[in-house]
Amino acid sequence: MKKFTRILSCVVAVTVMCCCIVTAPASAKALSKPKISVSNTAKGVKISWKKIKNVKKYVVMRKAPKAKKYKKLKTVKLRSYIDKKVKSGKKYSYQVKAVKGNKKATSKSKSIVYLSTPKSVSAKIVNEFGDDDDLEDSYYIAVVKWKKVTGAKKYEVYRSKITGKSVGAYKKVANATSTTYYDYSSQSGSYYKYKVRAVKGSSKSGYSAGTAKTGYMESPYINAEINSTYDGIKISWDVCTGATGYKVYKSTDKGKTFKPLKTPKNLKKTKDEYGDYKISYEDKDVTVGNVYVYYVTAYNSSLSSKKENSNKKRVLFNNYDLIMQVGDSKDNAELSQMYTLMKLMSAGATEIKLYSEDESIVKVAVRGSDITGYTVNLKGIGAGETFIDFKVTYSGIEASNERIKVKVSAEPVYDVTLKKGETDVIYQLDDVLNSISYYDNDEVIVTVTSNDTNVVKVNNPNSRNFTLTGVGAGETSVNVKIALVSLGIVQEGVNQSFTVLVTE
Repeated sequence: MKKFTRILSCVVAVTVMCCCIVTAPASAKALSKPKISVSNTAKGVKISWKKIKNVKKYVVMRKAPKAKKYKKLKTVKLRSYIDKKVKSGKKYSYQVKAVKGNKKATSKSKSIVYLSTPKSVSAKIVNEFGDDDDLEDSYYIAVVKWKKVTGAKKYEVYRSKITGKSVGAYKKVANATSTTYYDYSSQSGSYYKYKVRAVKGSSKSGYSAGTAKTGYMESPYINAEINSTYDGIKISWDVCTGATGYKVYKSTDKGKTFKPLKTPKNLKKTKDEYGDYKISYEDKDVTVGNVYVYYVTAYNSSLSSKKENSNKKRVLFNNYDLIMQVGDSKDNAELSQMYTLMKLMSAGATEIKLYSEDESIVKVAVRGSDITGYTVNLKGIGAGETFIDFKVTYSGIEASNERIKVKVSAEPVYDVTLKKGETDVIYQLDDVLNSISYYDNDEVIVTVTSNDTNVVKVNNPNSRNFTLTGVGAGETSVNVKIALVSLGIVQEGVNQSFTVLVTE
């Protein structure tokens, strides 16, 4: 009996213990606090947080500027919310409360200065010029503008480069303190897209809606090398960055109308004496004695240069380097020939002899850096065509030859022929100016006179053309005199004469 009683007592004890274990309350697990982030968008401040397991309801709270307590904004089931009732330049603080039954967990607060997204962002290319308004010295700028954002201290500008089908990633290119950015680093042949965002401290606005796009193709600059060859007119211009082809336009009515020439797609590129690349094209559809005007545009698959940014060159076609009249014993030697002599002299020539096919003509002595004579005497040469050879000697060693083509006419020869009332003289002073050396701070004075009247005084060495006024019908002689003012001292320079015929 005692044994039975002990067994029964143990069974009861175990049963009681089991009941105690089963009926004991489970321990409550606390909710995790939401981890939030805040950012500016075009619509307002966006509050985002990570999902908390088994939580389906969140309360978004905000403390407005100057407020002491947080106020409920919205109860949401999503994991983000945009506060649209905000003002640019004002600071706001946010909290998010996770709710599950009677359990709640509140995030740490996050603050941000709301900055509205920059609006009306635009971009365009502007062609700027140097002090002398010379197209050769012009450069292109991409100008990006946008409206001011209240509260912003600066703006970040981002840029993407588009070349053909290649679209580059946006990269930050500037911190701007104003609402205008000048992009001097944009290159010819490409498009650029820009976007902007406002910044104050660590707060940044959203990126501007859409992107401002602009691009340009630089305009080819026709060099002074445009001239007559024996077969036509050679036009030379600088290589343009990003260009895959060029179009040459030609006018036969002194620049009133232009038509494109059928230029090859792959024009030959050459390097000049300074290491710069040039492209040339020779127009052979020309007639001796006619005036032609040219300009060039560049293009690639998506961009073309603007014709209004192109410089125009005018040339009188003449397939002879020198034209003179029978019986002239003291010809003016033409600027093209004088320039040839200057090139030979500047290369270090110590002696230059000139020969024609008929006889030896003249010996041109070289003294230091100055040539003593520019005039070629063709006395004794009859009417017709002949060649003159330059035999050049360097330190006693004959080194190079150059040849020019000469036409000797039985009829009077004029450098320029105008109709009565025309005032624009087609005559370039480039070669005369190139014949003297001067510095940027020197003054070059070009005085042009005729035997009838004073024509013009040109103080700007970049002025190449001059106007002939007050000269009646008939023949007149024009004299070009160039002087150099260096350190206040006037030095006599080059005198060059040519003849003009004014017809009725």
